[in-house]
Amino acid sequence: MNTFIYLSTSFFYDISLCMVYNRYFFGGIIILNQTSSLIHAQGQIQKQKGHILTPHICIPSRIPLIDEFIGGFKANTLTYLYGNSSFVHRFPYYLCINTYAMFYGISVFIDGGTSMNPYILSKYAKTYEIPAWDVLGCVQVSRAFTMHQFHSIVHDALEHLIKKQKPKTLIFHAFPLLYMDRDVSFHEASTLFNVTLETIQVLTKKYQLITLITNPANRRNHCVDTLHQSLFDKCDEIISIQHMKHCPRVWLPQYHSAATITQGSKGQLCLHDFGMVM
Repeated sequence: MNTFIYLSTSFFYDISLCMVYNRYFFGGIIILNQTSSLIHAQGQIQKQKGHILTPHICIPSRIPLIDEFIGGFKANTLTYLYGNSSFVHRFPYYLCINTYAMFYGISVFIDGGTSMNPYILSKYAKTYEIPAWDVLGCVQVSRAFTMHQFHSIVHDALEHLIKKQKPKTLIFHAFPLLYMDRDVSFHEASTLFNVTLETIQVLTKKYQLITLITNPANRRNHCVDTLHQSLFDKCDEIISIQHMKHCPRVWLPQYHSAATITQGSKGQLCLHDFGMVM
């Protein structure tokens, strides 16, 4: 019987090893439509006083509205992505792949939604024409099942891993869901949430990391709204992607801008080409 080997001495594991030891641990594969080829590095260098050249590490999102207004995902920046669209689940995979493609960099993926699937990541990497095994070897994964586990990972293990692996990207997927536990008081949950969020903020600035927090939650109540507001207050960039009837819609509340994501073949004309926008 295939068994997944998890080292109790470490919070993190290499998902390429996970695929070797447990073939069926993560479930099925989602098929992705054909997309454009590998995005090449777009290094930006800004000249400052004293003739000091400062590199700006940035990973494009491939969504024009996001890249136009916020410049993609930038180092030293905490980005909050939320909404009920499947894009919210896909973005962490894209970010891992682009981190490797642009910098051969390591991504740290802390999964609070038990949804990290190395087979999906492998499938997306092949779509980008990148060797899947190379990408899998550059993603460090840790999975939390409770808010206290997540708190322990962030406070006890994360900085040590950052110093050792020197990642470019931090991804916290669906971790706000962990703080909606009915068995934990609202006061305890909100206190732990804010303390953990402040730690993430400090690590992002201290190590110049590209940090993404995703929240696919659709529920609305007092607890959800409070956590949501905390993320709005502490994150540098806010992105909302909501599922519409025919296609997802991106909203950037800080810039009061929105756009619809349309998928079509190369050279295909859309309504906005004729001055008609959905």
